[in-house]
Amino acid sequence: MDIFTGVGVAMITPFKNGEVDSDAFASLASELIDRDVDALIVGGSTGEPHSLTDEEKAMLVRLAVKVAKGRVPVIAGVNQACTVEAVRESRVFLEAGADALLVLTPYCAKCTSEGCYLHYKAVKETGLPVIAYNVPSRTGYDLPASVLKRLADENIITGVKQASPVIRSAMEYVNALNGKALYSGEDDLTFTFRSLGGVGVISVAALVIPEAIKALFLLDEKNAAKLQLELNGFINALFSEINPVPVKFMLSRLRKCENSLRLPLTPLSKENEERLLFHAEKIGLI
Repeated sequence: MDIFTGVGVAMITPFKNGEVDSDAFASLASELIDRDVDALIVGGSTGEPHSLTDEEKAMLVRLAVKVAKGRVPVIAGVNQACTVEAVRESRVFLEAGADALLVLTPYCAKCTSEGCYLHYKAVKETGLPVIAYNVPSRTGYDLPASVLKRLADENIITGVKQASPVIRSAMEYVNALNGKALYSGEDDLTFTFRSLGGVGVISVAALVIPEAIKALFLLDEKNAAKLQLELNGFINALFSEINPVPVKFMLSRLRKCENSLRLPLTPLSKENEERLLFHAEKIGLI
């Protein structure tokens, strides 16, 4: 079964005075659930997992579970290149109450296809459902469709988040998944993924415009396509610099959190601030 269909929100990690702002995180999570999102993804790329301690990651998952109260699934990001560490982290998230895992492909190690397969197989054995996360722009590794097919056929994964703009790859994934879920990891291509059979999106834009992103799945194809084109100016501005730098700026302007990042991430440039605010005003966000 699909972990979710529709809109999964890639949660930020708010900071205040250098520490995780748990109040802002809980408030944002609660608001997003009230605005009818379908899942919370905690500690994915948007959550700055590279800058979080093990204790902070587990705390955020527990907090999301507490806020969700079973209304939507909480999916924890596993971002370890070392398989032993990925398994350890998965067990921590299982104990914290996560409903599923979003597992990044191994990076840096330059593993073989067999190594990638065994990485996912080991994580699956911890007990939680697994969504594979392919984001070659960050990892330098592009999950082969042949490995994805093997993972899907053996029920090691329930689906994949494809964060790549290469549509041919998405089409290959649809064939490889054997009925498992395809999730868009590209906000500006959400409708395209839907037209290919995608069941949902793991979205950054939904942090600020959840209703509009949800409408991309609820509207008929003609109007959904029109909406996607209307939103893409804002969405592209939201990725003018590395995620989550622009969306944290936008959320701070909406008074949802402070515009605070942990190094090596740095604040949005003035030029891209102006660009983002221009497009936010254009779609009626501010």
